[in-house]
Amino acid sequence: PNIQPGMRGQKVALARTGARLYDGHSQEPRLVTLKADTIRGVRSEGMICSEKELGLSEDHIGVVILPDDAPLGLPLADYLGEAILDIDLTPNLGRCYSMIGVAREVAALFGRELRRPLPEPQEAGLPIAGQVTVEILDPDLCPRYSAALVRDVRMGPSPAWMQERLRRAGMRPINVVVDVTNYVMLEFGQPLHAFDYERLRPKPGQDGPPAIVVRRARPGERLTTLDGVERVLDADALLICDGQGPVALAGVMGGLESEVTDTTCHILLESAHFDPISIRRTSQALHL
Repeated sequence: PNIQPGMRGQKVALARTGARLYDGHSQEPRLVTLKADTIRGVRSEGMICSEKELGLSEDHIGVVILPDDAPLGLPLADYLGEAILDIDLTPNLGRCYSMIGVAREVAALFGRELRRPLPEPQEAGLPIAGQVTVEILDPDLCPRYSAALVRDVRMGPSPAWMQERLRRAGMRPINVVVDVTNYVMLEFGQPLHAFDYERLRPKPGQDGPPAIVVRRARPGERLTTLDGVERVLDADALLICDGQGPVALAGVMGGLESEVTDTTCHILLESAHFDPISIRRTSQALHL
């Protein structure tokens, strides 16, 4: 649908006969070899490709349209290619699980200056106090929890350059909110999580703002995570709760009830420090 009769000059990804592509109509990843064929009476010895057929994402609605300055005739891998560092780390090197972390390590090893970006977020509107309450009941597992409110979010895809960098880092682009949180995590090493603010609840019997409560799970407590699976928790798991129950598994996965969707307008953005040993135990216990 994004290529119509009469359109001219679009730069696209062309596969010729013999190319190995992913089947765009298969639910499971399945490689097929492109063969010459006659389609609607016209001999075809190639095709232009969607992101799904190229293995870039699950998007098969339209074909890939490249920027106007993309050079004609260049192999797509050369055009999209960028040096990727594949680093295998042990748990004691968690400081290197980010771009800045690796840069800091390299700067220390070679006596070079670390050039660290210094973001300056623009804040406006009412202060967060009065719009959400935060209560940490188990500070040994969560010594710090901070939240920011971002109103009037325009949901949709993230920019193409961000999607491509996420793919190269082994992550699947979802939408602009999820992609930004993953991008910041990969760059700075600080995990973030976005809640749909309007789906968070105050404490029972209160008409005030939504509540965030950080606490250990009660034995046998249940939470349906973003993958749609109901998890039975033990007392070692750390939960993020709203005023009436669990909404996320701290440091591991968000909950389905507070998921950011295409209709989300306002998000509560979480940035916290969780005990890494506790998080690793929970992750291993639940195979997440």
